[in-house]
Amino acid sequence: MLDPVALDHFRRHGYVRLPGFFTADETRDLQRWTAEIAEWPETPGRWMRYYERVGQPPVKQLARIENFVPHHPGLAALFSSPKVLGALAECCGEPVVLFKDKINFKLPGGAGFGPHQDAPAYVDFGVEHHLTFMAPVDPFTRDNGCLEMSNWESRHETLPQNPDGSLREGVMERWEVVPVLAEPGDAILFDAWVPHRSGVNRSPGSRRAYYLTFNPASVVKVGTSLWALERLGPDHRYSTVFASTGSWDRAAGRIAGDLVVIGGGDPDFHIENALLVARELNRMGVRAVDGELVVVPPFWMGWENGSEEPRDPGERNLDMAYRLLTALERGRWKTAQLRTWRALCARRGWHDEPEPGISIRGGARVAEAAEASPLIVHRSNPLHVILRRFNVYSNNDIIRIADGLGGPEGLAGFLRARLGAGQDLLDLTTASGQLSNRITARLAVDLIREFLAVAERAGLRPEELLPVAGCDPGPVADMFPHLAEGPQERTVVGKTGTLVTTDGGVVAFAGTFHSRDRGPITFCVAAPRSGYQARRWRSVEESWLLELMAEMGGADARQCGPELPHPDTMAEVATAIADPQ
Repeated sequence: MLDPVALDHFRRHGYVRLPGFFTADETRDLQRWTAEIAEWPETPGRWMRYYERVGQPPVKQLARIENFVPHHPGLAALFSSPKVLGALAECCGEPVVLFKDKINFKLPGGAGFGPHQDAPAYVDFGVEHHLTFMAPVDPFTRDNGCLEMSNWESRHETLPQNPDGSLREGVMERWEVVPVLAEPGDAILFDAWVPHRSGVNRSPGSRRAYYLTFNPASVVKVGTSLWALERLGPDHRYSTVFASTGSWDRAAGRIAGDLVVIGGGDPDFHIENALLVARELNRMGVRAVDGELVVVPPFWMGWENGSEEPRDPGERNLDMAYRLLTALERGRWKTAQLRTWRALCARRGWHDEPEPGISIRGGARVAEAAEASPLIVHRSNPLHVILRRFNVYSNNDIIRIADGLGGPEGLAGFLRARLGAGQDLLDLTTASGQLSNRITARLAVDLIREFLAVAERAGLRPEELLPVAGCDPGPVADMFPHLAEGPQERTVVGKTGTLVTTDGGVVAFAGTFHSRDRGPITFCVAAPRSGYQARRWRSVEESWLLELMAEMGGADARQCGPELPHPDTMAEVATAIADPQ
């Protein structure tokens, strides 16, 4: 358990140093293992080695190695130990899963990193919130380029950036910049938003450190997906209407009133989608709005990580309105918007000039209703595409889908009726699996069967809706490495679930595979009272599943699902008035 002072520092500033976190033996193991891994040869498809050139003339030297945890039992055990996962869960407020691992070697002359935030680099993965666990192998000093943190008041805010993702000059210095001096055996935890940097290693020794990035991880999402498919159908698209009040001077490209957005509860509307809208409005001749951007909920934009941080609804709605304003007004763009526009153009074969944008004089506000004349309608990706994005990344913002259908109470009622279960067997507080949720393993199997049957009737393969280990990124591949590569690669499609404190904790894995002797097999394996030992019990579950597959003659490899789409991949923008051009 973190002491109250350390936890308070993390919550206020977004980072904390934990002196002496590892024992002397663990510290020596880390140093020994680091030297071992540095000697690992290039092996395609396993770990990745990266190099840099330093000095004059430039000399090639090792910079970092990534993806080593699945291939090193000692490190896998240490970084999934109760004290590591427990510290992270305390800071995060819920259990976490490993998302990315690397060792930065930072040998003499090794480069530093300019001031930046980590969060913008992960938006394409549907992961807005994550934590980094840093374990120094060598002392951190000013001379060897130690980590430096802004002592800001922690919040989820993307700061002004340069095109390369670094923070603009002077931004990090708005707050006190603190060098994080550390020793081997210490641990440093920091969130995705805290501004940080490091300098060049000007010392004669190395400054090696482990960086492990974790994100929150659930079987309940399958229930939400089933409910949505039943109620809405796989091809359902969410519509968001963009309309205007007042007169429209088409010659001047100016709307004298407001630009009104009538939300339709699209759970997967992002910068890309807003840029599609801005481009179409520009094409119609709309370039300026004299009034305000008026948003009528339900309207979502970007990620929030589900129920992790309950927010005032009014504040939340206004935040969404300003996110949209930032995307529509070219003058408000930051690095994320520019990078997204260029990627969007590359995918669609467009020229990236001119950049779309609308000048909105009056800012943004939220309204319960508004009378306005429709201009265009944005229609989302089909529901089955949206569900695949949410399930592969175990994205907790899937609760937005449930909110439009009746919330967690409605979901619980639907599942109890569908599965014939009482409240003692199925009890939900969220539609994402966060917080306190209960479902028996037998009901989880029934849920998977129902979900697969509904998918089949809709003409969808399981891998078009759920992650396949060995094909897709996300928690399944990380938690079950022997299903992600080797003889059983691509055999299992399924969903994980993790709770640390409910009923002493539980880790579960539910899914299906096609056995050679018995045909399709649906399973759920759960480890009750697992507490903070998720990694250990995941290994036990994986072994059980591999034995089950072997008893049934092995399992057939699946086709991978379609390439993971972007939020705009199948989105449509249609003109809602007679096209003036």
